[in-house]
Amino acid sequence: MILDGGRVTSLRVAVGTELHSGDPVLEVEDRTIIAAQSDRPLWRDLRGGMQGPDVQTLQTLLAELGHFDEDPDGKFGPQTALAVREFNEEFRGDGRDATFHRGALVWIGAEPLRVGEVTIRAGEILTEATVIFRGEESVASVEVSEPTGGSLPSGEYELVVGQTRVPYSLGSGTVEGDDAGRVFGAMSGTEGVGLLAAAEAEHVVTVPPSAVVVDGSGQLCVFSDADSGPTPVEVVSGGVNTTQIRPVPELATVLANPADVIEELVC
Repeated sequence: MILDGGRVTSLRVAVGTELHSGDPVLEVEDRTIIAAQSDRPLWRDLRGGMQGPDVQTLQTLLAELGHFDEDPDGKFGPQTALAVREFNEEFRGDGRDATFHRGALVWIGAEPLRVGEVTIRAGEILTEATVIFRGEESVASVEVSEPTGGSLPSGEYELVVGQTRVPYSLGSGTVEGDDAGRVFGAMSGTEGVGLLAAAEAEHVVTVPPSAVVVDGSGQLCVFSDADSGPTPVEVVSGGVNTTQIRPVPELATVLANPADVIEELVC
């Protein structure tokens, strides 16, 4: 970033501040320096007659701040000069100046930036090489180890860490973007324990795996006692020690090992 030199008279940011285009960052000898959010920084001062991508960037910024009503065309004409004078009147106290000074801005990149560290104080002398603040470190993704030893039913899931819940795509193994930052913030370190929970709760009945019979045709069923017929069931999930089936209204009990008491198991 390139800034006007001078003494810092006021700081307008603190750790945790989220900066967007037009937000005040600091004052240098009572001139307000604002944040600029764009794909590229301005690399020169701009004045009438100039043209190029940087002029278009400036016009877009001035439009965001309410000073420019034309389509950004990359040409510094009379309307751009008028917008620049309005900008200079608002932030620099000199509405006669039609030159846009790149030192009036702190470029923060293409996205909003959250301040992680402020490195100057009011009263210090600012130069072009002075670091004002550093952005907060961001988390791009969080790796998720899914439960082993059983299958999970299809559907929408959430990753739950403490009071934080974010959407999770089963089988993806990661949470990314803003959700990754939220999960990381909820963990006590670089590793943590979370739960995978169905986005919408579903009632299930837990039975021993041996209670579910799979006959020769591939049908699934259980038996409530040795003398009853089979009851078809739908398995939701299962593991080594338990199997979850969807509730069946008329089913109150099941045989844990129907093969021990029923000779021909047919669903």
